[in-house]
Amino acid sequence: NYTGGYSPAGSVFADYRCAPKITDNYNTILYAHHMASGSTMFHTLDYFFNETFFKEHPYVYIYTQDGIYTFEVFAVYVTSMYYPYIRTNFASDEEFIEFAKELQARSQYVREGLTFEKNEHILTLSTCTNLNKSERIAVQAKLISIEN
Repeated sequence: NYTGGYSPAGSVFADYRCAPKITDNYNTILYAHHMASGSTMFHTLDYFFNETFFKEHPYVYIYTQDGIYTFEVFAVYVTSMYYPYIRTNFASDEEFIEFAKELQARSQYVREGLTFEKNEHILTLSTCTNLNKSERIAVQAKLISIEN
């Protein structure tokens, strides 16, 4: 867990390829377990599969030493662990924009008016489905503001 102690539920953790500062990443990826008991933070990602919840809860907030990051959720879907939704490296802003649009097109629901442009960043929250070992739940959101 975050203190270094043992916990069967584990802890939220970032992908090893991500820089500590969110704005240094095109795609900041956070993982956590999806325990059936509801004992982990990411079991609530299931809520985004309810269209009313998706529409009424558009934001994810990440609190760090650098500030409070507000992200707007643009995608929720189940995918294979082999699909490159956790990609971190892009040759250009244009390549990243196409990637973000592809993720948005995969979403079970659409957030109207949300587009992608140069110098933007996304957040990926990833957990297992508890149904199939190779399936993952992905909730993805676009960075819209930073409060220092």
